[in-house]
Amino acid sequence: MTEDDNAFWQFLPDLTEPRFATLQQQDAHEYAAAFERNAQPPWLHGLWQHWRQLFEEPFWGITNDGVIRPGLFSLQEEDVLVAEIATVAQRLLSLLEENERERISYHIDSPEWRSWSNPEFLLSNKGIRLDEVNANVRDAAMKLLQRTLSLEGYQKALGAMRINGFLGRLVKALRICNDFSYNLVLFGRLSATTPWGFSFYGHHLCLNVLLYRNQTVVSPCFTGAEPNVIDDPHDPYVGTRILQEEERLGLQLIQSLPP
Repeated sequence: MTEDDNAFWQFLPDLTEPRFATLQQQDAHEYAAAFERNAQPPWLHGLWQHWRQLFEEPFWGITNDGVIRPGLFSLQEEDVLVAEIATVAQRLLSLLEENERERISYHIDSPEWRSWSNPEFLLSNKGIRLDEVNANVRDAAMKLLQRTLSLEGYQKALGAMRINGFLGRLVKALRICNDFSYNLVLFGRLSATTPWGFSFYGHHLCLNVLLYRNQTVVSPCFTGAEPNVIDDPHDPYVGTRILQEEERLGLQLIQSLPP
């Protein structure tokens, strides 16, 4: 690692400030309730209210300029073994209590597939939350993620989760940010022939997956990191780093632009 890699340490906030002193005493549900009640920070609360307004509107498609972009996805032959992924998901369901199975299961056309969110605030509390279930359920959920993604994709997701735990340790708020502070929701009936999918979301990692026959579509998705490297020699995942290639390409793009 270079000196630049760990430069983030100088930007750590003052953890004695009221905001951080308070969140260190809260769990994810208390933190989210206080956010809604106090509307703090106001810029994020305003953004969340805007999101909720957009959620009430019907979904028409994807656009970046107001015009829906057609043909983004098409049916095609892939070598994805969806039947095996469905078996892994069924194993997960078999480990859940009845009320948990009800919480995790949504219709394939449920509008809730649009209600994922990536801030540390638990703004969309549906499905099961991995830091609130037993180890067997948590392992089964991670097995579903591993079986669905490529090796590179899974390692990237795992890195984001571990860095989120590192962040929680940095700010002493592990009940809000930790390796498993993520929600998992299933959409549709598990099948090898009809569409179904799942949403896996939380701070700095959101994956929305649709599976059909032998095809997988992962979209929309989001991966972030704050910081993007674990450099504490005492951390169990020291050396974990993600997004370095994206960082390089982004910097290259910015540097290529005129002043």
